[in-house]
Amino acid sequence: MNTIHLQNRKFTKGIIALILLVFGLIYQSPKANASHVVGSDVAYTCSGTPGVYNLEFKLYRDCQGIEICANCPTSLSPSCGISINIVGAASPAGSGMPTSPCAGVGFGTANLTVVNSVSGFDVVQLCASGRTICSNCGSRTPGTFSPGIEVYTFTGQVNLSALPASCCLVSVGWSTCCRNAAITTLVSPSGQNFYTEAIINRCATPCNSSPKFTNDPVAVTCAGQDFTYNLGAIDPDGDSLSYAFGQSLGGPGAPLSYVSPYSSTVPLPYLGAPIQSPPALPPTGINIDAVTGDLRFRPMGNFVANLIIEVKQWKTIGGVPTLMGITRRDIQFYSQFCPNNNPPVLRTFNDDGTLTTPQPNFSYSVCAGQQICFMISAWDNTATTDTTDMTWNAPSNLTGNGATFVKCYNPANRSSLGPKFDSMRFCWTPPASMASNLPYYFVVTAKDRACPVPARVTRSFSILVRKIPVAIINKVNKNCGYYDFSYTLQNSVPLNNTYTKILVENSPKSGSYVTYNASSVTNHRFTTGGWHKIRLQLTTAPPPLPNGCPNDNIWDSVLVATPVAVAARDTANCFNVPVSVPVKGSWGTPYGLGYRYTFYSGTMGSNTIIRAFGPDSNCTINPTTAGVNSSYKVVIQDLNGCKDSTSFRIFTRNLPLKELPSSMRFCYGTSDTLDAGNSINTVNTWRWYKSPVAPVLSDTMSQK
Repeated sequence: MNTIHLQNRKFTKGIIALILLVFGLIYQSPKANASHVVGSDVAYTCSGTPGVYNLEFKLYRDCQGIEICANCPTSLSPSCGISINIVGAASPAGSGMPTSPCAGVGFGTANLTVVNSVSGFDVVQLCASGRTICSNCGSRTPGTFSPGIEVYTFTGQVNLSALPASCCLVSVGWSTCCRNAAITTLVSPSGQNFYTEAIINRCATPCNSSPKFTNDPVAVTCAGQDFTYNLGAIDPDGDSLSYAFGQSLGGPGAPLSYVSPYSSTVPLPYLGAPIQSPPALPPTGINIDAVTGDLRFRPMGNFVANLIIEVKQWKTIGGVPTLMGITRRDIQFYSQFCPNNNPPVLRTFNDDGTLTTPQPNFSYSVCAGQQICFMISAWDNTATTDTTDMTWNAPSNLTGNGATFVKCYNPANRSSLGPKFDSMRFCWTPPASMASNLPYYFVVTAKDRACPVPARVTRSFSILVRKIPVAIINKVNKNCGYYDFSYTLQNSVPLNNTYTKILVENSPKSGSYVTYNASSVTNHRFTTGGWHKIRLQLTTAPPPLPNGCPNDNIWDSVLVATPVAVAARDTANCFNVPVSVPVKGSWGTPYGLGYRYTFYSGTMGSNTIIRAFGPDSNCTINPTTAGVNSSYKVVIQDLNGCKDSTSFRIFTRNLPLKELPSSMRFCYGTSDTLDAGNSINTVNTWRWYKSPVAPVLSDTMSQK
C-alpha cells in the first residue's frame, strides 16, 4: 500500500508539474513573442492606380526568439504573411495640413505576404570569419555570435481610394506583442506592444512615394567607439527630407514611456547623456543632422535600447512647406564591449591629390554641365593599422546620370601591392536637368577588419548642383544708330551683379568690343552699319567658390542701319569774294532724294547759324577776316530725325598789292624793266596790259 501510495503521490506531483509547465509556457509566450521582432522599416510607392499604394514592410527578427514565418527554420513558407491596420492619422503641428477629421478612425486592414528572395537573411555585419546564431531560415549552419538578426520583407497593396476625401493623412501600421525584456530604456518593455507605421498623404498631387533606405540597419556596435550612421534615404519624387529621433510606439498615436533620463531624444546611454550636441562638442552628446540625416554618438557600456529615426517628406505648396509623408526605421540597438579598436577616419582630397579645406569636406557644389571629382580615403589609426574597406549606397539618381565611384587603385593587386587604406574617386558631370536648390546625397561607409565586430563610420556627402544663368538680351532700337541693351533672366538664380558685363562689338566682324560693367546700357551709338555681336556675361552668387556659376556665352546680334553721315572738305577764297561750299550727305533715310542741312559758323560746339535748316547742300560763305582759317560746321538730318555733323575750314587769302607807280617816263630807243612785285609772295599769276595794245608786250605772265 505504501508503495502504491507513493507512486500515486509521484503521479499527482507529475500531473501538477505538467500543468504548471503548461501554464508557465502560456504565461511566457508573450515574452517569447517579445523577443522575436526587434525592428522595422516601412516604405510605400504609388501603384499607378489612384488611391492604391504598394507597401513594403521589413521586420527584423532576433534569432533567439520565435520564428516569424511557419516552417522556419526548415524552410520559408510562401504563405507567410502579416496584416496591417489602416487608421486615420492626426495632422502634426507645422505640417501645413488642415486638422484631420478622421484621426484615430479605423478603415480596416490589408494583407501582405513574404518575399522569399529577400527574407530570412542575417543583417548583422561581422568580420569575414564571424557568423551569428542565425540559421537564415535553415539555409546555413548557425554561428556563435549573439545577437543575430534576420530580415523578413512583406509586400502587398493597400487601397485608400474609398476613404473620405477630407481624410488626407493615413497611417498604415503593424503591431505585435511584445517588446524585448532586455531593453533597458523603456518602462516594462515586455508588457508593451511593438508598433511601426508609415503615414501617407493620400491628398498629395501628384501621388507621393516614400523615400527608400539604401543602408542596412546597424544593430550591433562597440561600447566606447564613436558611432556614425546614415539611412542613405533617397526620395523618388525629389522631396525635401528632414530627420529626427522618433518615439517608440505601442500603437497608432500611442507613445511608450521611457525610463528616466531616457526619451525619444535621449534614446540610449551615450557619452554625456542626456546632453545634446550642440551645444556639447563631439564626442560628447548625441546629434542627428536634420538635413543630412547623419547620426553621431559614442555608446557607453553594454545595453539594449530602441533607436528610432523618423523621416518626413516636404514639398512647398503655395509658399507653405507641406508634409508629404512620414516613414521611420525602428531598430533594437545593441552595445557590447569589444577589443580595443578605433573606427576608420574619412579623409577627402581634391582631384589633384591635395587635402581639401575643410578636412574632411562633406559638402560640395558644382555648376550644371561641369565636372566635379574628389577622392575619399578611409584611414585607420589603430596601433596595428588595420585594413579598411569602403562602399557607397550608389543612389540611382546619381548613377543614372553618370556619377561614378571607383577605386583609386587596381583591386586585383590590392592583396599584394596594397593599399591598406581604401580610397575611392567620385566623379560626376551633372546635366542641366539635375540643377536644383536642394543638394543630392550619397552615403559612404568605411569599415575596418576587426573581429568579430568591425568598427565603421558612415557619412553622407552632399552635392549641390547649381543652375547656370540663362538670359535673353533685350535690344531697343532708338534710331539714328542709338540702342539700349538689357537682359531678362530666364531661370530663377541669385546673381552676383558685380560680375555682369554687356559687350558691344565696335564694328562688324571686328572682334573688338566696348565693355559695359552694368546690367543695362543706355544710348550706345553705332557709327557703322551692319551686323554687330552683343555678348552678355552673368554669374550666380556662390557657391561654388569663388565666382558661382558663370555663363559668359549669352550671345545675340543686331543689324544696324548705316547712320546718316555728312562729309565736307576744307576750301579757300579771296578776301571779299564769297565761296560756295558743297557738302555731301549719305546713308540714313533721306527726304526723297536729299537731306536737310544747317550751317553754323564756329567750331563743333557753336550754335551760331549762318544758313538755316533747308534742303540745299551748298552754302555760300564770305569770311570777314583775311589771312586766316575760319571754322564752320554743318549738321545733316534725315527723315527719321537722325543727325550727323562735321566741321570744315575756309582759308581767306589777301588781295595782291599794286606796286607799280601811277606813271613812268622812258626815252625812245631805251629799255627798262617793270616790276609788278609779288605782294609778299601772295601773287601766283601776272598779266600785263598796254594801251594802245600794239605792239603787244612779249611777256604777259611773269612778274617783270
